Amino acid sequence: MDLQKQNHAAARWYLVGTLAVSVLLTALRCINLFFFFDSDIGYHTSGAVLPTLCTVLLILSIIALGAVSIVFFRKQSFQYREKATPAVRHLGGVCALGFLSLACLDAMQGGSILAVLFGIGAAVYFLTVAINRANPLLQVLTGLCAILRVAMALAGSYFNIYVQMNAPDKLYFLLGCIGGMLFLVCELRATVSSARPILYRFSASCGILLTAIASLPSVLATFADRLENDGELPARVVLFFLCLYMTARLFEVTIQPAVEEAIEEMEITEEAEETEGIPSADHNDNDDNEGNDDKNDKEEQA
Repeated sequence: MDLQKQNHAAARWYLVGTLAVSVLLTALRCINLFFFFDSDIGYHTSGAVLPTLCTVLLILSIIALGAVSIVFFRKQSFQYREKATPAVRHLGGVCALGFLSLACLDAMQGGSILAVLFGIGAAVYFLTVAINRANPLLQVLTGLCAILRVAMALAGSYFNIYVQMNAPDKLYFLLGCIGGMLFLVCELRATVSSARPILYRFSASCGILLTAIASLPSVLATFADRLENDGELPARVVLFFLCLYMTARLFEVTIQPAVEEAIEEMEITEEAEETEGIPSADHNDNDDNEGNDDKNDKEEQA
C-alpha cells in the first residue's frame, strides 16, 4: 500500500511538473517572439540571452522528464481505459474538427489528395475517441492517418524553400510535429496491447511540452503581425488542440490507478458488510437440528 501511494504521488508530481515546465517555456517563447525577434529576417535579435536560455531549458526539461520516467515508472503497469474520461472525449472531438478543417482547407486550396484523405482519417480516429467506440482495427488504421497527416505537415515545413532551414520558428514547429507523432504512436500501441508506463508518460509529457511551445506562441505572434502567415497557421492550431488532448490523456493515466484502488476498496467493504449481515449456513443447520431433537423428545414423552 505504501508503494502504491508513492507511485500515485510520483505520478501526480510528474503531471504537475510537466504542466509547469510547459507553461514556463511557452511564456518565455512568447516573450522572445514579442521582444527579441526580428520579423524581417526571421531570427532572434543578435546578442539576446533569453532565446538561448529558453533552448537550454527545453533540452534540460526533456532530459529530466525522461530520467524521472525511468526512475519512478519502470515497475508500474496500467491498462488503457476502454471508456475515456469526459475531458478526453471532448478534446478528442475538438481534434477531430481540427483535422477535418485541415482536410477541407487542403481540398479548397488544391492540396495533395493524400493530405485530404489523411486528414479525414485522422478526424475519424479522434471521432472514435469522442464517442467512445473502441474498435482496434479502425483505430489503428485511422490513427496511422493522423500520424501521416502530421508527418506531411512536418515535411511541408522542412522543404519550404522560402524559410531558412535553421529559422527558430521552423525548428520549433518541426519539434512540435515530432512530439505529436511520438505520442500518437504510443497511443496506438496502447489501444492494441498493454501500455508501457515509461514510454507512454514520457511521450505524453514531451508531446505536451513540444506542441505547446511550437503552437501557441506562433499563433499569437501571427495574429500580432510578428510572424508571417506562411500557410502553417492551421497546422499550428491543430498542434495546440493535440497539446490539450495529450494533457487530458496524461491526467487520465495519472488519476486512473487511484480511482481503481478506491473502487476496489469500496467493493471489498461492501462485500464484507454483506457477509456480516447474512447468517452462516452452519448456524442455520444447527438451529434445525436442535429443533428436530426437541420434537423427538416430546414425541417419546407422549
